[in-house]
Amino acid sequence: RKMIYTSYFANWRRFPPGARTIAITRWPPKYYRGEVDLRLAPSITLLDLYQSGVVSEEFYTKIFRAYLDGMDKNEFLNEWAGQDIVLLCFERPDEFCHRHIVADWIGAEELP
Repeated sequence: RKMIYTSYFANWRRFPPGARTIAITRWPPKYYRGEVDLRLAPSITLLDLYQSGVVSEEFYTKIFRAYLDGMDKNEFLNEWAGQDIVLLCFERPDEFCHRHIVADWIGAEELP
């Protein structure tokens, strides 16, 4: 069984060998050479509202989860079938991040 993981860009040494890396951020780092999937990134508006302190983590989570629930999860799972996948963002595992919401939505695991 192939796995879906989440991690952050700075953790690249721990990615499973041969795994397909997919950035789920609006603006991946300049050094990143893997794939980007903006469908799993928050909107610029939601991101700006959160980063400026206008909305709470709870509100952000509610809005972003509603966005994800409006998509066909099986479309993503079928697209990635047969491969180990690492969905990437910037924040470390102990920090609030949309990738944790994505992980919950698709059943991914956080890499150590």
